[in-house]
Amino acid sequence: MKPKTLQSLHNPAIKKVLKLRSRPEKYAPAPQSLSGEVLIEGPRPLAMAIETGAAIKSALITEDVLKEADYDAILEKLTGLTIPVFVIDKDRMAQISDTVTPQGIIAICKVKARNIHDLSPKKDELFVVSDTIQDPGNTGTIIRVCDGAGIRAFISLKGSANPFNPKVIRASAGSVFSLDIVLAEREDFLEWCREHNIPILITAPEADKTIFEFDLEGSGALVFGNETRGVSKEIRQEAACSLRIPIYGSAESLNVASTAAITIYEFVRKTRETEIRRD
Repeated sequence: MKPKTLQSLHNPAIKKVLKLRSRPEKYAPAPQSLSGEVLIEGPRPLAMAIETGAAIKSALITEDVLKEADYDAILEKLTGLTIPVFVIDKDRMAQISDTVTPQGIIAICKVKARNIHDLSPKKDELFVVSDTIQDPGNTGTIIRVCDGAGIRAFISLKGSANPFNPKVIRASAGSVFSLDIVLAEREDFLEWCREHNIPILITAPEADKTIFEFDLEGSGALVFGNETRGVSKEIRQEAACSLRIPIYGSAESLNVASTAAITIYEFVRKTRETEIRRD
């Protein structure tokens, strides 16, 4: 399908982008309504979405993008999938973009999250959970770490930054499309953990044991809490173990994204070493 040039901001394709940009949380998936629509901005997240078979509905590009070889593969895949592609000028892209420096391409995508009770744990599986992490950058970074570490599902509890927020999608570099994104109420998550005998593990600077001294046997849910308050009281009360990352220098603490990255990879490392010894 050949790209079509648009001249007016009142075109339905542009109006749809403006609507989604103005209230992304309204149209993104939520625990009560797991299907929704999101904006994907930038070539890297869009390439990841295409690679994972995401349901892209349409795309807007600038005239400059048509001339850049770096975008050829993306445009070829979009047109090959018969996805409508509309060309707009740089000024119009700046008006509808959610970034300070637009990257010249925005797509509308249908997405669907999962219900916690439809998630069946596999043997010795590690789950990563956001318990009211607020910053989209932190959330996106953790999702990207999960993707890199081979984590299958990211569980977002109510009150957390929505994993399908455009800023989260960009911060994840599109990894949000590679994982099972689970949206859940806190009590539903706790019920699910009890039902499947999934121990809850949290991090806290005052914990006695470090992540390097703990060995997880079987599956587990790593819960990371709010940037200021940490994990909620309800999660803390049900946690099987509280762990810390040792601080060897003068820094008072690590932020939640750094804590998550170190902890996730340490747990994955130990799991893989155990599997190698078994084999």
